[in-house]
Amino acid sequence: MYTTGETIKKIRTSKNLTRESLCSNMLSVATLKRIEKDAINTSFSNLEYILQQLNVSFDEFIFIRNNYQLPQKKQLIFEFRELTSVSVDRDHIESLISKYKIYLQDCDDKEISNRLYFLKALQVINQTNDLKQGTALVEHIWSSLEPLDNWYWADLQILSNIFYIFPMQEAESIVELLLERVSKYESFNNSERLYIALLLNYIQVLMLNKNYHKAYSLIDKAISFAKKKKMYLHWANAIGKKGLLEKILQYANGDLYITEAKKILKAIQEPKYIEDLEEEIHIFLSSKTDA
Repeated sequence: MYTTGETIKKIRTSKNLTRESLCSNMLSVATLKRIEKDAINTSFSNLEYILQQLNVSFDEFIFIRNNYQLPQKKQLIFEFRELTSVSVDRDHIESLISKYKIYLQDCDDKEISNRLYFLKALQVINQTNDLKQGTALVEHIWSSLEPLDNWYWADLQILSNIFYIFPMQEAESIVELLLERVSKYESFNNSERLYIALLLNYIQVLMLNKNYHKAYSLIDKAISFAKKKKMYLHWANAIGKKGLLEKILQYANGDLYITEAKKILKAIQEPKYIEDLEEEIHIFLSSKTDA
């Protein structure tokens, strides 16, 4: 890992920029020289100004400083986000639990600790099919965040993962607050991905609890949002869910929507999601017939 000063100098010289070209009344050449030599600790305002002049974001600066690799915490969070399915990714969940435990031996990190509780909850649910046991592992997270007037990005991320583990009435309360509060982050990095994943997960929970009419009332919002943002996998997912809901509710166009979803998934070369859609159709329609 490079020092802050080394990283600033590395970026500046690679862009063929002089110290003088970066400096102004806000920052003197002498101060920048001392910062680059790590003779002084730069203030946040000076670092922000330097990065603006270099046209480099703070996240990119950290990435370069870490020799073009994600820092350990960011790598753990990245791998967490790569989870695609609670059941399919059981080995991934086991691996992440081990990595998170090792990280927490040396670091007191609340965000990573909360994500570890969630991973353990998934593990328990996979092993026992008992949501109550999973809820017991994460309910302290909700208890600590529920009374707060503001939730920040890490809070929104963890709550968007754990809400469906709670009883339906409580899950609805959590997700409705999440959908409201995530709107503050509309222009923030990755907020679109969080919003559509949250909306589709909410629809899935409603379907699992046989609240099909409420799920159907939200599905067009998910379809139009994903299409507008060109999020094709989520778009196909939402269209497939609309088709399934139409079949459950005995509306006219269920098969048409399901066929359309499969065409999109085939076009973007996602055969696994076609299999998942077919399995979901079988499970929901079978349970409806049994009922």
